[in-house]
Amino acid sequence: MSAGLAQFARWNVRTRYGDGALPVPGVSGLPRAWPHIRAAYQRAGLRHTGDTEVLFLARVEDLPRRRSLLPAIRHRCR
Repeated sequence: MSAGLAQFARWNVRTRYGDGALPVPGVSGLPRAWPHIRAAYQRAGLRHTGDTEVLFLARVEDLPRRRSLLPAIRHRCR
């Protein structure tokens, strides 16, 4: 972490971001399950300043089916 921050300083980087994203669906940001990573970021001076987004994932076929909100519409031709 310190080597990366030192390089940022040499490049005169003004904005830095920390992320824990993995190349898998539904993992972005810094998961709560990684408090050790969060602590390393905090020791390096990085702080969470934005919104928190919660992602819920499910396979469509696993979602419960629900009835249509509209009653059946019937049309009669004469």
